[in-house]
Amino acid sequence: MHLGKQARHNEVWFQAWQKNFRNKQLQTDYHIARTEIQKRVRKLKNDWWIKKSEEPQTLADSHCSKEFFAATRKLYGPSSGGARPISGKDGIVYKEREKILQRWGEHFSELLNQESTVNDNITDTLPQARIRYN
Repeated sequence: MHLGKQARHNEVWFQAWQKNFRNKQLQTDYHIARTEIQKRVRKLKNDWWIKKSEEPQTLADSHCSKEFFAATRKLYGPSSGGARPISGKDGIVYKEREKILQRWGEHFSELLNQESTVNDNITDTLPQARIRYN
């Protein structure tokens, strides 16, 4: 057991790497190699996308919409998974699609089917604006 601040010990390989990396030529070589690898990876990705896009493009050109969307889904993968959870009036969080839809139905039913707070007699006493015809 040690009291006070403990000395940090770096791994031997890390110390050797640090010492070598201070060498300007090694730094330059590292950056050149990294740049070259990034270029290659970008080119490979671009070539992959071009190859993959040929099938959906052919289907789009031939107006095969069903096959086009199937190929697009295959290319991009499945869409986001399901509906987002929603809280009920009682504080319970609903995660099932049916319960979520039912809760949204309740919400909009309450929102859109409220009793009118406007007194009909007041609207009759409002002055009417003149309608201008051109």
